[in-house]
Amino acid sequence: MENIQQIGPLKLHGNIADNWQLWKQRWNLYSKASGTSSKTEDIQVTIFLHLIGEDALRTYNTFTFSESEVDKIKPIIDRFDAHFNPKKNKNISKYRFSI
Repeated sequence: MENIQQIGPLKLHGNIADNWQLWKQRWNLYSKASGTSSKTEDIQVTIFLHLIGEDALRTYNTFTFSESEVDKIKPIIDRFDAHFNPKKNKNISKYRFSI
């Protein structure tokens, strides 16, 4: 599958949460179509970090991982999920709604 076009970098402007969800979806599609998903996890991580782009790579560099999470794709995606989709404060949401 050498004719699969690489996905562009994650855009860290505008609605970043939506941009991340779309990029993650494109990653999943690319990973399957290119055969990346059948490679070893360390290779998957390398390709993921290469494709995500320089700005998101800087974000990745702020994450911490346990020894068992190093070179694993799921913990990396989970960290990006938590970073770009932070938990919402219900009290603040109720306050804003009632204004």
